[in-house]
Amino acid sequence: MARRSGTSRTPQAESRSNPEAGFTLVEVLVALTVVTVLTAVAMGAIGAATRALAHGSEEARWTRSLALFDRAVRTAFSRFPPAFWGRAPVLEETSGGYRIRDLSDASGYSVSFRFVDLPDGTRGPGGRALVVGFGSAKVAVEGVRRIEFSPLRSGDGRLAGYHIEIGGAGERVGKFVVDFGGQYL
Repeated sequence: MARRSGTSRTPQAESRSNPEAGFTLVEVLVALTVVTVLTAVAMGAIGAATRALAHGSEEARWTRSLALFDRAVRTAFSRFPPAFWGRAPVLEETSGGYRIRDLSDASGYSVSFRFVDLPDGTRGPGGRALVVGFGSAKVAVEGVRRIEFSPLRSGDGRLAGYHIEIGGAGERVGKFVVDFGGQYL
């Protein structure tokens, strides 16, 4: 009686004798290395995307602060008479900020710029905001850490307005030129 080849072998014996039946240790290690490298690359890309998103959010917040400041200052300065009408408003340093006061107006109209501490839990670098006050209105602009004024002179040398520069965290700067009467220069 002739035996057929392979009929007496069990599946367990066949898998042990067949070298193609599983993965070798080297193949498993290579696969793990590839998966590890791909995971590291993916995590780096996710981290970069998160940082870019945070940076974009900060830039959007700063741009919003600049727009808010611009609108408040232009609205406030529109109430001052133009320089050629008489006495120009005066810039005074006050405790915690600055005030521009109209000397030609009996009502004593003024625009104030002062830094205030923000309540706990309020967003804002350094926990401070610049408050622009004019008339009964007040506008708080977050993210501003400094403000500088330099005079804007008319052709005959009279004070006509101010160059205003505000600075935020890092290299952020906003520059504005506003003349009395609220004209855009």
